[in-house]
Amino acid sequence: VTHSVNGIQYGGADTKVSNANVNYDNVSLGFYSRTNTANTGIDIGASNTAANSRFMIHSRYSDGNAYFTAFNATSERIVKSAAGNSLGLYILSRTANNLLKAYKNGVFLGSNTNIRSSVFHESIFINLQNTNRNYAFVFIGSGLSDANAVDLNSIVQQYQTMLGRAV
Repeated sequence: VTHSVNGIQYGGADTKVSNANVNYDNVSLGFYSRTNTANTGIDIGASNTAANSRFMIHSRYSDGNAYFTAFNATSERIVKSAAGNSLGLYILSRTANNLLKAYKNGVFLGSNTNIRSSVFHESIFINLQNTNRNYAFVFIGSGLSDANAVDLNSIVQQYQTMLGRAV
């Protein structure tokens, strides 16, 4: 891990950002990526080997899609086909056990209204499976409304612009 004025550059190991004490019916997480790459890494999230134990964002997987997953990788997932690039602010937000939303750069990408199937207690990591990306902002917080996601994107983009590292 290399720290610089551009944020954190990963080239291997992940970084733990949260213990497992998260209210999964009122949670959001996200990051601002400055690197445009497609790979199999997980930008931010928690996972174990069970398919129903995931909470993560893949900003641009090797198939070109973006994946936003909360618990069950089949029924509790939002897929953005042909994601384009892995640049900017990505947000995954759950505001109820049956409302999961995804955003990129303040734009609503989709929702999933399947009822949360499980809860697990895994720690949340940045760069969970070696994305080799540069992150300039990372957060974990309460669930966000559509307006909150737009406002957060504006604030983060202004901050990145002031620092001279906006994408």
